[in-house]
Amino acid sequence: NVGTAMLMSTSSAVYRLEIEGTRHNSYTDIPLLAEVQPLLQGQLGLASITAERGQKVISEYVVAFLDTTLKNIPTSLFDSVSPAYPEVTFYGQ
Repeated sequence: NVGTAMLMSTSSAVYRLEIEGTRHNSYTDIPLLAEVQPLLQGQLGLASITAERGQKVISEYVVAFLDTTLKNIPTSLFDSVSPAYPEVTFYGQ
C-alpha cells in the first residue's frame, strides 16, 4: 500500500507492528470501558484480544518507542519478535 511504501522510504527509523486480535477501537479506552458498560461491547468490532492484554502490549511498545526515540534508551523490543508478546507481528525498520 502507498502509506507503507512511503514510510519504508524514509531515512529515519520506521517500525511497523501489528497486534493480532486488535481492531480499530482496541487502541482506545473502549475495551476497558466495555467491561463495565455492556452497551459499549458493540463498539469492539471483531477484536479477540482481551482489554487488559491489549493495553499491556500497546503500552509496552509505545513506552519502548518513546524511550528509544526521545531518551536514547535501547530496547530489544524492536529487534525481532518478542517471546513475551507473541501476538505482535514485527516488520522491522
